[in-house]
Amino acid sequence: ETARAARLEVEVESERRQRALADVLSEFTMSLSSTLEPDTIVQSLLETLSRAVHFVRATVWMGTPEALGLVAQHGYPESLAAGTVIV
Repeated sequence: ETARAARLEVEVESERRQRALADVLSEFTMSLSSTLEPDTIVQSLLETLSRAVHFVRATVWMGTPEALGLVAQHGYPESLAAGTVIV
């Protein structure tokens, strides 16, 4: 009986986490419709993911064959600003 209760508790917790993730993704999807600005979308994605995945720091980089540019960051000092380019 104790093992069954433990399994049920694990299943309930798993369902709760899945529901929380679904809510966060739904919120992000709704925020996408409010802008077509790529930088705003990427920053919103990082903020949304920080609530779902629980990370401290993250960056999003986009590249071309010539360079790599920082598009958005979360959890870093303001000195690491979007627009940083590595050639």
